[in-house]
Amino acid sequence: MLLQTKLHIPKPRGDTLLRPRLVDLLRANLDKPLILLSAPAGCSKTTLLAQFTVDAPLPVVWYQLDASDNDPAVFFEYLVECIAGRFPEFGAAARSLPQSVENVAGEWQRFLVIFVNEVVNTVLEDVLSVLEDYHVIDNPLVHGFVVRLLAQAPSQLHLLLSARSDALISLARLRARRQMAKVLAYDLRFTPDEAHAFLNRVAELDLPSESIQTLVQETEGWAAALQLALASLTRGQGGSIQTMIEAFRGTNRYLFDYLSEDVLAGLTREVQSFLLGSSILEQMSPNLCDALLDIANSREILEVLEAQNLFIVALDDHREWYRYHHLFRDFLQERLRRRQGDGVRALHLRAVAYLGHRRRRPGGLPLCGGGCDRETGGPH
Repeated sequence: MLLQTKLHIPKPRGDTLLRPRLVDLLRANLDKPLILLSAPAGCSKTTLLAQFTVDAPLPVVWYQLDASDNDPAVFFEYLVECIAGRFPEFGAAARSLPQSVENVAGEWQRFLVIFVNEVVNTVLEDVLSVLEDYHVIDNPLVHGFVVRLLAQAPSQLHLLLSARSDALISLARLRARRQMAKVLAYDLRFTPDEAHAFLNRVAELDLPSESIQTLVQETEGWAAALQLALASLTRGQGGSIQTMIEAFRGTNRYLFDYLSEDVLAGLTREVQSFLLGSSILEQMSPNLCDALLDIANSREILEVLEAQNLFIVALDDHREWYRYHHLFRDFLQERLRRRQGDGVRALHLRAVAYLGHRRRRPGGLPLCGGGCDRETGGPH
């Protein structure tokens, strides 16, 4: 039995800000077989999609994924039903396949042919199929089916994958042919004008432009952080608004709990350890992290963090230097302090020793970028 709420398009909430520039960005790419909406948790991906579907120029069908959808039979069944819900003539043959075979893994090609043929014959207008939270899928068979579907799909079928990671499946061919579009965290950041409209019109505050500019700078336009900052402002006990905004950091209790529960808790111990240890650095490179943490796979971890949109920013085009989102780094440093206490100083000393050694080498560069902490003697 299917859970019908997984196929329901969410309705926009009345207390959210309409963001027409992002709706227009989605509309402008509906001619492509794939739109990848990729950003970390709390970037308002679902909110944007809910707004887009209200007046979408083509039919939209919805499939909310969870861990159970790694079962190919479950995935295929829901994928069929999400389209059949809008086009009742679709799915007569495809519905029977997952139940009619013992080994679904060996039948994906057969299912693909039946699925595509039924789309051609019964879906007589363009349709956008949204697969939300696609990052929960880790079954290679499901990924392989989606890749092949994109390669062979009829022109009227368009997919939108909404996920926290943009390294989910191999999309090199689509990218080379300019048959896909990406909407990333950078696009979803609130501009100062959007933050002003959200805080002063939607939330009915009366903040001066200076305060809003400070808040946008501190949050880097991250939607969840703006929401949590709003919660702090509306519950604030004394002090000026500007003072409270300037004091908003990753250690804020609302933001700290959010990052602990919705971001850090889902990561492996190895990745958590890397994040905490490297948080003492304002900027980091694979070699620096290897030396600091006494490991040999920092490059691989950094590339995974970047691919998974884990609040990390590349500072060059060569994947050599990175930084964390300011609030995320605040949060990590507080977690590190609580867990290691005096051990934090040892990390700073190790980083200083590595950077000092590199400076003394002939032709060596000041790899800290001039960013050494004047109080601790260590990198920021």
